[in-house]
Amino acid sequence: MSRRAVSRSAIAFAWAAVATAALCLGPLQASAQTKLRVFSGGQNQRPDLMRKLFDQYQKANPGVTIDIETGGATSELQRQYLSTVLNAKDAAIDIYLIDIVNPAQYYGAGWLEPLNAYVGDPAAALKNYLPVYATSNVVDGKVAAMPAFADAMFMYYRKDLLAKHGLAEPKTWDELTAAAKKIQQAEGNPNLQGLSIQGAPIEGAVCTFLLPYWSQGKDLQDAGGKLTLDRAAAAKGLQQWLTMVDSGVIKKNVAEVKTPDTVNEFKAGQVVFAINWSWAWDRFSDDADSKVKGKVGVMPLPAVAGGKSATCVGGWQWAVSAFSKHKADAARLVQFMSAAPAAKFLAAEGSLLPTTLAVYSDADVLKAVPWFKDAAAVVVAGRSRPLSRDFGQVSDVIRTTTSAVLALTKTPEDAERVLSNRIYQQVSSMVAGMHEYTAMEALHRLVNAGSYDLVVLDTPPSRNALDFLDAPKRLAGFLDGAIFRMFVPATSPGVFSRAATSLITRIVSAVFGEEFAAELADFLQTFSKLFASLNGDLLDMRTRLQQPDTAFVLVTSPSKASVV
Repeated sequence: MSRRAVSRSAIAFAWAAVATAALCLGPLQASAQTKLRVFSGGQNQRPDLMRKLFDQYQKANPGVTIDIETGGATSELQRQYLSTVLNAKDAAIDIYLIDIVNPAQYYGAGWLEPLNAYVGDPAAALKNYLPVYATSNVVDGKVAAMPAFADAMFMYYRKDLLAKHGLAEPKTWDELTAAAKKIQQAEGNPNLQGLSIQGAPIEGAVCTFLLPYWSQGKDLQDAGGKLTLDRAAAAKGLQQWLTMVDSGVIKKNVAEVKTPDTVNEFKAGQVVFAINWSWAWDRFSDDADSKVKGKVGVMPLPAVAGGKSATCVGGWQWAVSAFSKHKADAARLVQFMSAAPAAKFLAAEGSLLPTTLAVYSDADVLKAVPWFKDAAAVVVAGRSRPLSRDFGQVSDVIRTTTSAVLALTKTPEDAERVLSNRIYQQVSSMVAGMHEYTAMEALHRLVNAGSYDLVVLDTPPSRNALDFLDAPKRLAGFLDGAIFRMFVPATSPGVFSRAATSLITRIVSAVFGEEFAAELADFLQTFSKLFASLNGDLLDMRTRLQQPDTAFVLVTSPSKASVV
């Protein structure tokens, strides 16, 4: 059922619950009118529904006026805007929505107000929510944000085709491969894909890496939040996707597949199984051109044999600005917006995934959105992507490396060595421009794919755009440096070269320890062939950026600070 066809009775019940919650908080004892300004993101965050909730809160609290600000079609654009506002310590915004991957980043930057003083300690504040929030929204023992609404990656499948060929829902990736191949062969349609995943270097590729990795029972962070990696499991997960490509279950050009591509191809009846976010359901069931209406099922994602199902959780969180002049009032509104009645209203009227498990079985919600009964089993196994104050850099490394493996420019073994090497992790977050280097490699692959007439690159704001354009020259200089080459084995090393390398290795071992020296040598030697290729790619892109068919457009605000 679409959000446009929600039953009136279900909405009425949800709305009554919201009104009751607003009244239960009690009216504010304010001597003067309090005006709160809330940034509620773009259209995907349903500001129309948020406005209805704000109106109900205002009705129950006459001393409060709530202004709503919207903008940014994507999470990245919203993050760029908020970064500008919060870096300036601007008090204009009191509350804002952030992606589930951002609480640690915003907390580390000092941009948000910890909520313990208003909602209690993390265990008490988050006990009624989905398990994932106990980790994603808690930083250093502080409640950094409260859940607004959830999202998750689901395994959609053609229930009509599974029924036709007498197949049960697969529980493991091997079972899914076998089921997909059986259906493909029996249907005799050369355009029918067995499974569609996202392999382009986008945020979805982070989940593409994590899904088989997690399903082996592995973690990407230890109990202290430190990034860690099971190298064998990482290689096994990536090899699983390549095996599916080789067998024809996943299409060959998977490294170019983005989130909308999966949606459109499944909607067109060209895919048996598809991994995508919750919003895809409405596209499959409601769009006029959908060929799969009434034929779609949802199931938990498969696991590696002997493992356990896991999925990527997305969604949005309410945070109070560290620079708000009305922190207590803002926190009170956040409590209202993150409570179960608000989640029920958003689910019933907007088909937005609830943040509390109980709402998934609510009779009114299921009357409005029947498929949520199957969604509960998926979201309860949800996990958050790496929680890091440098999430942007971590994400770049994972998604570009995963895409490179799927494009067959790196092997799974290369990838796991990239992701697990501690030296690389430090370099990727500390060396100026590493963010730009990985983006430049992705750009090179897209430009040379031959699949696009025009490639548009949206660089970060202000000075970072110039950093991006200068990145190829800086990294090329590093890769050609004498110190780097001293650690990289030469094709035909001479006596002096071998002696110098041996001497440097002994010195590094004596000063920093043998473990560090061994890891440094592994980093440089492992990456030597990758860097050689990357060096050529970067120089090629620098040449391309200087050619007449490359154009640059500056988009900025009309302020002196922005254009000077």
